[in-house]
Amino acid sequence: MAADKARYKGHAVAAVSATSAHIAEAALELIEVDYEV
Repeated sequence: MAADKARYKGHAVAAVSATSAHIAEAALELIEVDYEV
């Protein structure tokens, strides 16, 4: 997983762990990533 920079297309920049699929899906909706190129 990227620590400070995404180095290539597809590089993981976030992870979600939850006690249910419903909670995980809700958490995914809250993740926002802005890329600078």
